[in-house]
Order: sequence, then structure tokens, then C-alpha cells
Amino acid sequence: FRSHRLFYGASIGIPFLEMTEESNYTESEFDANSSVNDLLLYDRYGLSAVGLNLHLGFQYRFNYWWRVGASWISPTVYAMNSNFETQLSANFRDGTSASSQEYYNDEIMARLTTPQRFMCSSAFVIGKSGFISVEYRSAQMNWQRFHSRDFDLENIDKQATDELGW
Repeated sequence: FRSHRLFYGASIGIPFLEMTEESNYTESEFDANSSVNDLLLYDRYGLSAVGLNLHLGFQYRFNYWWRVGASWISPTVYAMNSNFETQLSANFRDGTSASSQEYYNDEIMARLTTPQRFMCSSAFVIGKSGFISVEYRSAQMNWQRFHSRDFDLENIDKQATDELGW
């Protein structure tokens, strides 16, 4: 909607995330007495997510040279799917090879909620020479949340500390 002084709008955002990382680590040149010729470690990590958020904003024009505005972006809620795969294989000097019998292959479903964001702005138009703009942005980072039914994230630091003995 648009009037002569007030402009406002809204939109629904649907962001997508997609990432894949693959790594191969090779170790060779073992001691001559070793039966191992080389080792190969393969890691793969994949992440896909889709989110949903809402944007609201307005701008008010007091006169030709001065305007103010504000906007709000709701928290974005992402449904995330991560998968991990790791495999180790070895080649021996006698020409045989072996791969790990059990390799790590896991899929984790999770939900990420990002913080809401606010913005206020003001602009002054200086004839046909240019403009001066001032804006303030705020995001409450402590509102960010990560949840998963597959594992307990609330106590993950404590669990790691206990298991590693730190």
C-alpha cells in the first residue's frame, strides 16, 4: 500500500541452505618394515535446510528532504537435515587392501531458530547533491535456539567434558 507520505509492506521469506563438504586424507611413505603402503580417510558432511520468516516495515516521509523508517524481521525457523559419513581404508605392501567394516554414517534432524531483528532509520536528502542516512540495527543473539530430537543439546558440553575427562 502507498500513500503520499506513508509506505509500508510485508513479505514472507523462505530461505534455503545447502552445503556439502568432502575430505580425503592420505598417509603414505611408511617405514620399510611396515606392512602398510598407504591409508585413506574419507569424510563427507552434508547439510540442507529450509526456513520461514516474516518481514514487516514502513517508511514515513515528513517532507521532500526528511524520512524515517522501521522494520522488523521475525525469527527464522529452519528445519535442518545433516548427514555424516566416514570411512577408513588401507592398502598393504602385499597388494591386498581393507576397508573399515563399520563406518560412521548418521543423519541428524534438527531445528534452528535465529533471533528476531529490528531496524530504525532516518534519511535526509540534500537537494540533488546526495543524502545522509543513519540507521540502527538490533538482534538479540541470546534468542537463537538449536533443537534436535536425535540427541540432547542442552548438556552436550557437560557430556563432552565428562567423557574426555577435562
